[in-house]
Amino acid sequence: MLGAACSWPPTCCELMARSLRPGSLVHVDWHRSAEAKEFFSRLQHKKKRRQFGLLEAPVMPPSISVDTVNYKVFISGKSAVGKTTLAARLAGLDVPRMHYETTGIETTVVFWPVKLRDSGRVLFFRFQFWDCGENSLRRFDHLLPSCKEQMDAILFLFSFVDHASFVDLSSQIARGTGASDNIVKVVVGTKALGLDSFPRFDLFMHTDVTEEEVRSFQAASGIPVFRVGGDVCGGWGEVAPLLNALAELLWHQDRLAAGKMPPQPSSRGETGDLAGC
Repeated sequence: MLGAACSWPPTCCELMARSLRPGSLVHVDWHRSAEAKEFFSRLQHKKKRRQFGLLEAPVMPPSISVDTVNYKVFISGKSAVGKTTLAARLAGLDVPRMHYETTGIETTVVFWPVKLRDSGRVLFFRFQFWDCGENSLRRFDHLLPSCKEQMDAILFLFSFVDHASFVDLSSQIARGTGASDNIVKVVVGTKALGLDSFPRFDLFMHTDVTEEEVRSFQAASGIPVFRVGGDVCGGWGEVAPLLNALAELLWHQDRLAAGKMPPQPSSRGETGDLAGC
């Protein structure tokens, strides 16, 4: 069982992920509210997601003051598990239909507005996702340190149709972070077939990773697991679960570092879903 291969004891960030109850710091359904429309409209242009460069940001009316918090997120995983596709989904870009190996480092900027529960403030979370092809990482020693430099979070990807990529998670985690790293860790399962909950996965012919394996890994590691799959529908609901969770974990980490966050009740065993609208 994969869980037995995970490092022990868990790091402080893994314990943090275990102790944080989802939705305790941010309103996870706020993107569906009328209040949120003004903020999310600034992320669109002609009813399509607006693409932001490294120096660009949403422009709000003078009457609305919104602070922006910046985070660097590294996307890690074996070749062909869907790293570039995940970044495209989160940014609202067209998902590549054909697989190609990412050469060098690609960065994708994603803005995501979040409403905090304690103060009612709205913040723009600016995620800069870093993606690098596995072959490039092997050929050039300087690329992995560049991706990890000053990173705030790391997404470990595996494919539900490639069991070897799931088994490789432990080595990914060991290679991507150290025992003393204060880094938010999230696991994302890609190429999930169907739009149902995890128990349905065992019914699909081409699903090589079972629900039991995923839950055992999550229980042993303390790292939250999300899944992506299905057709791209372009709605905010498709990307909201992962982006809200990532924002909440990063905000929680910053508050802990500042000594402003008491421990939260445990919520172990929960998984997220980014399968469809």
